[in-house]
Amino acid sequence: MVIDMKKVIYAILFLCLICFIIYNFNNKTPTFDDSIRIRVVASNNNQSSIKLKEQVKDTILNYLKYNSVDYYKINELVAEITTDYKMEERYEDFPAKVIKNKIIPSGSYKTLVITLGDGKGSNWWSLLYPEYFNLTYDDFKEIEYKSYFAEKFS
Repeated sequence: MVIDMKKVIYAILFLCLICFIIYNFNNKTPTFDDSIRIRVVASNNNQSSIKLKEQVKDTILNYLKYNSVDYYKINELVAEITTDYKMEERYEDFPAKVIKNKIIPSGSYKTLVITLGDGKGSNWWSLLYPEYFNLTYDDFKEIEYKSYFAEKFS
């Protein structure tokens, strides 16, 4: 019995290709566009409002450690803490950021916004979920744009 080695190699390569495709199809990594941002905005900048915002943030983080994003459940958790809030999904603009040498492009992203009270606090908290679960948006570095010519002529 003569074995055609070319056919064996092609068959092995074909099987490897099929396995690679199946693996990548089943293990899709979320992209920035697939992720949701969660933002909690304080009523104002006084200490009690900031403390309430931190309590809501900590409750959401604790929930997300063991669960995926469920708006209904998050709504229930926030309602246990305060009744003076509004929760909505909308697109929010985010600046470009860098984390672990990976650029998160600027853009308008789907965001679950929880506004406490009047929502006039400049002290807000935000999370990119699920990609950077343990990092808040505030942990990211701003991308600094520089121009050689602008610096020389200014």
